[in-house]
This record gives sequence, C-alpha cells and structure tokens, in this order.
Amino acid sequence: MREVLAGPHWYKPLMAERRAQLLQMLQQRKAAATAPAREFWPLSSAQLRIWLHQQQHPESSAYCEPTALRLIGPVNARSVTQCLAQLVQRHESLRTTFLVAEGEPQQRIGSAWSFQLEQTPCLEAELPDLIEAFSSPPFDLEQGPLLRACLFRLAEQDHVLLLVLHHLIVDGWSAHQLGRELVDLLSARPLSSTPACSYREYALEQRSQDQSSHLEYWSGRLQGLEELPLPGSPKASLAKCAQWEFRVDGAVQRDLEERARAAGCTLFSLFLLAWGITLSQWTGSQDLAVAVPVSQRARQEFEEVVGLFLNTLPIRLDLGGDPTLEELAGRHWAAYREDLVHQSCSLEQVLGELPLSADELFSTMVNLQPVVPPDYQQGQLKVSSWPSRNGSCKFPLALNLQNLAEGGWLGRLDYALERFSRASMERLATRFQAILHKLAVQPQMRLSQIGLLESESELLETWERGRQADHPERQLLDFFRDQVAARPESVCLLDSRSQMRYSELDALSDRLAWGLIERGIGPGQRVVLSWPREVERWVALLAILKTGATFVPVEADEPEAWLETVAQDCDAALILRHNDWKYLVSSEPRPLPEAAPSPLALLYTSGSSGHPKAVSVSWPATLNRFQWMWQDFPFASDDVLCHRSAFGFVDGLWEIFGGLLAGQPTAVLEPRATLNPAALAEALEKARVTRLVMVPSLLETLLSADPTRLRGLRIVVSSGETLSPSLARTFRERLPGVRLLNLYGSTEVAGDVTWHEVVEADSVPLGRPLPGCRVRLLDARKKPVPPGSIGEIYISGANLALGYWSGPEGRFEIDPESGQRTFRSGDLGRWDDQGNLHYLGRADRQLKLRGIRIQPEFLESTLLRLEGVREAHLTIRGNQLIAFVSGQGDVEEWGRQLRHRLPRSCWPDRLVGCDFLPRNRRGKIDTSALTAPLVKAPASTPGQTPLEAKLLDTWRRQLGQPQMGIHHNFFELGGNSLSALALLLECEKELARKIPLGWLFDAPTVALLATRLENDCEEGASNLVTLQSGEGVPLILLHAMGGGLDYYEDLIARLPGREIWGFFGLAPGAGDWTLTDLAEAYVSELERRLPCGPCVLLGLSLGGSIAYQMACSLQARGREVKLVIVDTYAPGYYQDPTPGQVGLVRRYRLWQRMQLQMGHLLRRVSPMGWPGYFLSKLERKAPKATPGDLIEQMRRALALYRPPQGQPALQAPTLLLRANHQPWHLRDPWLGWRRYLAGPVQVITIPGMHGTCLVEEPIVRVIVPPILDLLDRKE
Repeated sequence: MREVLAGPHWYKPLMAERRAQLLQMLQQRKAAATAPAREFWPLSSAQLRIWLHQQQHPESSAYCEPTALRLIGPVNARSVTQCLAQLVQRHESLRTTFLVAEGEPQQRIGSAWSFQLEQTPCLEAELPDLIEAFSSPPFDLEQGPLLRACLFRLAEQDHVLLLVLHHLIVDGWSAHQLGRELVDLLSARPLSSTPACSYREYALEQRSQDQSSHLEYWSGRLQGLEELPLPGSPKASLAKCAQWEFRVDGAVQRDLEERARAAGCTLFSLFLLAWGITLSQWTGSQDLAVAVPVSQRARQEFEEVVGLFLNTLPIRLDLGGDPTLEELAGRHWAAYREDLVHQSCSLEQVLGELPLSADELFSTMVNLQPVVPPDYQQGQLKVSSWPSRNGSCKFPLALNLQNLAEGGWLGRLDYALERFSRASMERLATRFQAILHKLAVQPQMRLSQIGLLESESELLETWERGRQADHPERQLLDFFRDQVAARPESVCLLDSRSQMRYSELDALSDRLAWGLIERGIGPGQRVVLSWPREVERWVALLAILKTGATFVPVEADEPEAWLETVAQDCDAALILRHNDWKYLVSSEPRPLPEAAPSPLALLYTSGSSGHPKAVSVSWPATLNRFQWMWQDFPFASDDVLCHRSAFGFVDGLWEIFGGLLAGQPTAVLEPRATLNPAALAEALEKARVTRLVMVPSLLETLLSADPTRLRGLRIVVSSGETLSPSLARTFRERLPGVRLLNLYGSTEVAGDVTWHEVVEADSVPLGRPLPGCRVRLLDARKKPVPPGSIGEIYISGANLALGYWSGPEGRFEIDPESGQRTFRSGDLGRWDDQGNLHYLGRADRQLKLRGIRIQPEFLESTLLRLEGVREAHLTIRGNQLIAFVSGQGDVEEWGRQLRHRLPRSCWPDRLVGCDFLPRNRRGKIDTSALTAPLVKAPASTPGQTPLEAKLLDTWRRQLGQPQMGIHHNFFELGGNSLSALALLLECEKELARKIPLGWLFDAPTVALLATRLENDCEEGASNLVTLQSGEGVPLILLHAMGGGLDYYEDLIARLPGREIWGFFGLAPGAGDWTLTDLAEAYVSELERRLPCGPCVLLGLSLGGSIAYQMACSLQARGREVKLVIVDTYAPGYYQDPTPGQVGLVRRYRLWQRMQLQMGHLLRRVSPMGWPGYFLSKLERKAPKATPGDLIEQMRRALALYRPPQGQPALQAPTLLLRANHQPWHLRDPWLGWRRYLAGPVQVITIPGMHGTCLVEEPIVRVIVPPILDLLDRKE
C-alpha cells in the first residue's frame, strides 16, 4: 500500500500534539539506552493488520511490493549485490522478520545476511510478464529475508533492476528512497549518515500514545455507515489484478487548481470528491467511505528511516441532498480537514470500535502517488523508473493518481479481474474524468444535473427496450373460442381423477355464466373465487370472464377471516365456492350476450401500509407476456403444461391460461403431490408434463428427486426468486437436455418483464426486456444511472398492470421524461456489458420467500393489533420468516391468532418473544442485535420411547442434523412451512398414519409431537377427537350410522374459530351392547376430557339419537347441555308403511338412491357431481368408514333403542332440524320427539333430503345461524 502525503503537518491543531510526542520520544529513547537489550519488538498497528492478512491468506502476493529501475550504463551483478548488501546493513527493517513470541506477533531484527541476486537475460517485450512472475511468490515472514532482487539484462549496458520487498518493512516512500540510495552506491556516491531513529522506536511510540479522543471522534464519524455495494461478488478473488490507465490533461489540472484555490481546499480533496460522486452514481449509495492512505512521517527524524509509516483513513463522503458542486466541495473539505486532524489513530483501533471489518468498511481506495522523477544521469548511469506490478490487488478497486513532470495527471484503476470487466473500468474512468471537468468549470451545477454522456445514453437505449410487440390486439376469450372451434374434442385439462375437453369446458362455463348473469354478475363487478386445485376451477374462471366480470382468486384452504377480508376489500358481488356453483348452473344452454371486458383479475399481495393490496391485472398485459412465450418458445404438439402454483400467485396465470389458449393440455397437480420431491417427480412423469414453472427454492428440492422421472421435461421456467449460479449448475448437470429460463417480474407487470435462457451458469442475469416493455434504472433522484451502475428498476410498456384496486397509485408513477405510466419496482439492478439486467436486492424492506412477496409492514401491523403486542419486527433468516415481538402475552397464542387472520403465505415460520426490541442510536430497530438462538437442550438427548426414537431418526435424516435431540425445535433448526410438509410426509410413511400440518406448529419438537401422537391414539381408542381448536362452548359432533365425521366438513368450515370435537364411532366393548351403552361410554370419555362446564351436542341420523341419550345422561349429572338433532327419528317413531303406501315409499327411496348415485357418477365424468359429499377433503385422524359388522350392530342398536325406564324428558334447549324430503306416510314435523323434549324447542325445516342436508353448502348456510345462536345463547 502506498501513501498519499495528504496529512499536512502545517495544521496548527497538530502542533501542540506533535511537540508532546517529540518530548515523549526523547524520554523513551533515553530509557531505551539504559534498558537491557531485547530480542523481540512489537508491531506497529499497520504492520499488525498486514501480518494478520498474511496469516489468513498465506499464498497472497498482494503485499509483495515491486520497484523497478532501468539502468543504462556499466552495471554488473557483483556491484549490485555488494550495494544491496550495504543497504541491508544500513537499514534494520531489511533485516526484520516476523513471528509469534510471548503469545503475540513480534518483529525481530536480525544480523546482515548474504544477499543472492538473480540474473535473467530477456527481451524488453518479455519484461512485464517476467516482473509479475518474479514479484508474485509470497515471502516466508518468519524465516525471511523479506527482500529479493533480480537483474534483467536487455543488452550489455542496458538492465532493469527489480527489487521486491514485503509491505511489512517498506512503504512507497521507503521503496523510492532505497532506489535512490542504491543508484548512489552504484555511482560510488557516498550516502548520508545512518538514520538516528529506527522503525522499532516508531512502533513503540505508537503503542504508547493515548488515542481515546481520536477513537471517540472516529466512532461517531463512522456510526451507521454501511458497506459500499460495488457490482460483482464481494467474495471474488483479488489474486488477479488488471489495470486501466487514463490521463487528466494539463488544462483540466489548471482549472482544478484554480477551483481548489478559490475554495480554499487541496487539489487532492477535489479528486477525492470526484471519485466519491463517480462511485455514488455507480452504486446508488449517497453515503460511502473510501480508503485513503496517509503518511505517518510526521517528524523529520523519520524521513530517512525505511519502514511502514502508513495509516489508512476511512474518509466518509456524504452526497445526500442536491447541493451544487461548489457547495458539496466546501462541505466535503470541512469534514476531510477534520478527519486529518485525527489521522494518527490507527485503522486497527478504529475497526475495534465498529461492527464492520476493513473489507466491509471500504472496498475502494484513492492513492496519491509520489511524482515520477524524470530520467536523470548519475555518474555513468542513466536512470529511469520502470513500471512494475505483482498481479494482485489489495482492494477490489483502487484509483491511483500521479502528477506527471510534463504536466497533467496519470490515472490508473487497479481492479480485481474476477469481479470487474475491462469495459466497465473504461466507462468508470471516462465518467470520473467528466465529473472532474464539471467540478472545475461548472461549480454551480447541482448533483442531480450531472447527466449521462451521449455515448452512455445511446448504449442504454439499446439495452432498455424489448423488441416491438407486433401481435394483433385480441381479447383473451377470443383465443379460447379459437381452440374450441379448432379442437372441440381435445383434452384441455386433466388431473389424477378426471379430464375435460374443450367443448365440455365451453358448454359448462356458458351455463355457469348464465347462472351468474341471472344473479346480477356482469362487467365492472368482482367475484371472489375460492376453489381447490381441480379441473372444475376452469369452469368457474371462464364463466366469470364470460360475464365480463373480474375474478379474485383465493385458495380454498385459506382462513375464513382472510376470505371475508378480501371480499370486503374488493367489494365483491359474490363469493363463489367449489360447492356452490352447481346450484348456479343454468338449466338450458343458450348464447351469451357480448360483455365489455373488465380487468382480468385482482391479485392480492401484502401491502406496506398494513392492509392487503390488490393489483388490477389487465388481459392485454397478460396476453403480451403469453404471446412472447408462444412465439419465442412455441409449443410442440405433445407438450403438456403443468399447473401447481398457488391460486392467486401471478405465475399461476400462465399455468392456468398459457396452455389452454394455445390448444395444449394442462395437467393439474394435487397440492399434496407438490410437497415431496419424489411425489412431485412421480406426478410430473405420470402426467407427461413437458413445461414447468417453479420458484428456485422448490426447483432445488425437485432436483433431489430421481432425475430419470424428469426426463420428459423440455422447458423449466424459474421465476419469483433469485436463481443462483450454483442451482443453475446443478440443473445443467442433472437435466442436461432441458432448457432453463430465468424470468423476472412482479404482479404489477403481468408476472414477467425480462427473460434469460441459462446456458452458462457462472452468473444468472435477469436478462433483457420482453417485447413491448421498457426497463430503466434510475437513481434516488429519478435520474438515469450510467451503464453498469446500480439503480432502482422502473418498468413501463405493454405488461404494466392497471394499478391498485383501492388506495393511491403507490408505486405506479408518471415518468417525467416520457410522460408514460411506469412502475417503480423497489428492486435494485444493473446492466452488464452484454446488456443483461442483474438483480442486486431491494431498495426497501420488502421480503421474498419461496417466490411469495411479503411486505413486513403488513404482518407487523397485524401483529400490533393483537392484544398485548407492543412491538413487532419481521425479517428473513436463512429460509425462515421470523417475527420478533415484545409485549405482555403468550407468543404461541399470538401465533395461533395470526394464522386465523392471514393467508398461509404470510404465516411466520417462527415467532420469537423478546422483552424489548433493541434500537440503535438513531432510534431504529437494530436488526443485527435481534437473535433467534437455538434451543439450549442437550444435542444428544435420545428418544425415551419407541415412538420418540422413530420420530427422532426421521427428523435427523430430513433435517440433516445427526446430533439433534428430542427437545430441539424444528423451526429453530432451520425448518419452515415448506420443509415441515416434507417432514410430515416422511413421518406419515414411517408411522402409517396421517399427521395434520398444524400439529407441527403446535408441537415443534420430537418430544412434544410424540406426546401429541400418543394422546391422539388414546383419544382414538375412546372415539373423541379434536376437529378444530377455537373458543367458546365446545360443540360435540356425533357420528351417523356409517361412523366417521366427513359429512360435517361444510358445517365445520362455516364455524371458524369455534372449539369443535367429535365422536367418530367405535364399539364400546366386546359382545352385545345397546345404544344407551354407547351413549354412556361416550359421556364417560367426554367427562374425562371436559369434567365441567357447558357443551352442545349435535348429531345427524343415528348421531341424533346418541346425542339425545348423552344429553339426558349429562342432565342427570347436573351438567349444562344443549342439543341439536339433525333429521333423526325419535325412538319408536318410524313405522312400516301400510300396503297402500308401499309403492309410494319404494319409488321415493329409489329416487333418493338415484340422486346420490347419479351425483357420484357425474362427479367422475363431469363437474356436475356432488364433491362435498363423495370426495370430502376433510382429512382427519378418524377412520373414513366403520367395519360392516359394526354398522350392522349400530343398525340393530338403533332399532331397539328406547330411553331407559323412568328417564325424564330432556329439559335442555333443543334445535330440531328436519329435511323437507320425508317419506309420505310420516307426517309429524317434530319427527316424533314431542314427548321426549320438555325444554324450549325450535323446529326448522331445511331444504334437501336425509343424505345431503349437511353436505350441500347452501343448506349448511341456512342452519348455521340458529346453531350459532344456540352456542352463544345464555340460558
């Protein structure tokens, strides 16, 4: 590292300090003269830093400092060797080695050693490579020597002498001094006397100085400084250094000198400021630090001493606001001058007070090098300097400036070749020169007015715009109708159970569209669509579009509270669920009226204001993205597209419509098939999928599956997250014949706006804009940044959304240059030399996890609305979404409430409770101080039971944590909701039973989960299970004749937040038993679970009789109970029909069976079936059916059931629900219950028949209000 003589000793504030230092030095020298001789000496602070770097990088040649002189005249190797030996004897630094002694690094002064001079004949053209090769080998710091020399012979009297010294023993000043002294000796010119001082004295003096006031200054000066975001990887090697040279001509130099005199500052400070502005435009940072080496030869005694008299100052440049260049120069000079006052404080001491390392504090340096002396004659020798370099870098980027004897300045950029390109350095140097010129001649120009160079504008124009979109303007439904006409009998959709043809889809969606129109749905309205991932989803989607309305997708398993929030926010005209639509289908097909198109969809994202935010997506924008893909990557005749993305995720639009509108089938994968890599690969192979869209985090898990199952893939699109080079390399290795596309965009730009096909995996850019799109990079002042510079990504053109549904335009702005709407993405990027866009992170706090965009403010505001939460902060650590909260309350309860209110994509993986959230000096939350420590349980705690041992083995394999124990928390070991699903699938395989996902959130350790599973087994043996955790009086559901609880699914879905349990139906014991025995067994189990307090019993069919008998038993025990009987005949009420009624009853039963059977049949061949009943999605731990002999025993027990003798009628409030379809010979609206019910009774007749009165959702909605009224009623 070379020094800049930028610490002027004429500053008055330094004089008193230096007088004190001189007095202290004299006292130390006197003490040293009388002290016993010592072998080891301490290192100076600069030496210590370089020594530590060398220990960490022993093969580095960054600090091997070469100095070369061209000697024309009589020179021979012997004389050079002798002269070098004299210099070694004269300067003890040249005899110094470094080692660890007495527990710390020390330097040792050795005796003179025999110098070996290498000699090499060569041609002048070979010199650069020879000099670099000779300078590169590292030194042995402990053994020494730290000096080597080589004499290159160009001709008999033409040589180049190269000296290579380690930076530990010399600085730039010392190297030039050694060169002068060597020439003097070769010319037989006597040297001055040996220096009176030594470098070890300087090191001792530095160690003894009190730097407390300087440390306090630097600590405050650098507070809050962040790392400069230079392009390229911070981990790029510095082993190979390249250079780019340029000149600042004499005219600019004179103008700058005049400006410096007018401003009362130094010329170097203007160079430093110009470099800071250049870096600011390049990186987008307005607050940055630059390393400036300064000489510490403050006293004349040290001028002749060879050694490392350097310190490095972290000069901070504040480029905020929009000052004029003149104002900025004055502001900078005032701060820089104060920095120089405190220059004696070593960088190592400053770093000790900061949370940043030297590499993080600054990655660029400005170095003012000594003036290159002109060629001179010394005796018979003509001497000139010769360029030399060791090929390595000390910093990723360094600006070296050297005043030329003939006038002007020589500039040289030293840069890490692995990180920066030659073209980018050329542009950087050109921009630096332009800014120097503006500083000199346009001091009244403001920072924001420093525009682009003409060459830069022309280059950006070619990079920013995609090609012109040349497709005709058509509506989305036009493409669908084309396919219906062209291939009506072709399969357009298929899943694991069924498939659908174009003609069928068109007809069904027409009929549903008419049903929606009859309900008042039309253009300008919004329909919330809550639908599972199945082929019928397309019927509803197309039907909504055919009415001219806008669809608002919500996953079917999202919390009810979130569904209501969305519906209310978008002012939905209808919530269309998967069980509703068959009631809306028009009975007869007829032509649809022409409807003016509305926005295609409203897609919800988390809003930064704390409220959900819906993006209004237009169909022209969506079609522009589709047509680019159809044109540039056309479908083959046997291509199959895959739909697996979340409903409402913008990438799902391509999966939903991309194949459908192009005449290609779309395979619809079940959610569970996408959670496990092996299952997903199997599903893709089975469906013969050739095109797939995945976020990189899921793609990485898929690549762990058997690659032979993925050979059918042809094109994989990566979108939604950053695609890393390592993942791209893995993809190319495992799927060499598959094309990989990296797409970038957001919901506001129809999903994608740039594309890149990954061929080389060294780096993965975002690529170039799609047709009709423009991507610009602007700075904080909304001005274009130069090519290669970091800026915020602004998007305009064909893919732009219509805006946000409610609230202000937000990130949609008007471009002042073009007057067009543009979207401010919040993403940072830069263009590379090939015109590809690269992603460099965010300009705000927005997070992205597993492809889902998350606004921290949205979750934080939701948390703050929970009772007891005082502070909240959201962040991502690894692949986990972590919420830190403080306040008074139960963290687990806060988590449960959060999961009831938010969509699954926004559920934090962990909630970490804190006493308070730490804050920095600026009052902001200090994220670096927020920690989420691992559980402090012993890592080797083994399983205590066979179940714990089996679970622990599975967890260790899945998490890759062979030392984990049964008390380690899954989420604290790096688990998240995605890996939780994969883990539970493995556990289900091992245990051969279902495990709900919510259990892992509530029981996130092996010990807790094992306890939950064991308790559940006990519950299973006694029938009582928890169906839904919630609040209020428990609602107890009783099974019907067939056992199981599936038919209560729709009812449970309509009672969110309620505590619901259920008896699913097992025999109370061996041998014959009665319904009264069954009820008593259930009551006993209920009282073990609920020893006191009220409850509500509800039963359908047989369950009604069991519920009644249980209620009577609980009443006899003094318990408060309420009863709901659903279409159950009272004991003894049912009578066989008379001979005249038999025919009517038979026809009724036949009609009833046909309704059910036709529903099942239609469900398999078309979406006209009854999925709520036959294909229930309620996944419970209870069995789905009861063994046949048990069913027969239940049937016999019901037929024989009569209330026990002397049992009084029930006094409890009762709700009696009866189906309106009853056998014609049974006329009692109370179904025979009058004499058994003595309390208040409400009788409600509901539409439907016995087998469907709890599975038809419109009917369920009728009965829910009176059930809620009964639950909440205070008697």
